[in-house]
Amino acid sequence: SPGRGWVVDPIDGTTNFLRGLPMWGISIGYMEGGESVAGVIVLPELGETLCAVRDSGVWRNGAPFLRACAPAIRLIALGENDWESGAQTDARGVLLRDAGYGVARYGCASFSLASAALGWTDGYVEHGCSLWDIAAGAVICREAGLTVATAEIGSGRWSVEARG
Repeated sequence: SPGRGWVVDPIDGTTNFLRGLPMWGISIGYMEGGESVAGVIVLPELGETLCAVRDSGVWRNGAPFLRACAPAIRLIALGENDWESGAQTDARGVLLRDAGYGVARYGCASFSLASAALGWTDGYVEHGCSLWDIAAGAVICREAGLTVATAEIGSGRWSVEARG
């Protein structure tokens, strides 16, 4: 089984960061046996910090946090990258819309996963991202009560589906 260690993304959402958009984050995850067991996501432009440890819940800006959302308004974030073709990602967006979701694309996995954990969205889906994009967010979303599935789908490429 895979070992343990830190997975760090000092600026996730580099394009957003470089263009002055607030949707970027700092993501630090700790993994054991191929599973995210602790994580921190900082959204500096929004003044938000989320932390989680497996089986211990989520903290928002240093205080225990319980997720709430507006279930009548369904919104899910969709990631895109250079591994999966645009047509494949677009087709996934159509399927999500057909399932009754509004679809947003923020261009940053850590921002999107934090948004799902906070209840701003109902989840996040991306196929072909890097482990450093999702290591922290996977445990944070799981501890916030979302169903989270991650899998390595190619050499160094991962999928994540987090839904509330």
